[in-house]
Amino acid sequence: MAGPVLAFGSEPNKTTFGLEGGLHCYYKLIKGFGVFAEPRLRMFTKDIFAGGDLTPVHAAFSVGTSYRF
Repeated sequence: MAGPVLAFGSEPNKTTFGLEGGLHCYYKLIKGFGVFAEPRLRMFTKDIFAGGDLTPVHAAFSVGTSYRF
């Protein structure tokens, strides 16, 4: 999966735009129910242009359950 990212911060002017790319892994447990894991990388443009963050690329990881109709 890949696409644009819009992140909001609690401080004024902390809205950042970026790109995200990753992988969606799904394992079916029983009919309709399953578990998933999503490792992904995010790159925020504001960090690059402002020079405020030394690492504009951030790793993220999500796990959970889902139901498919």
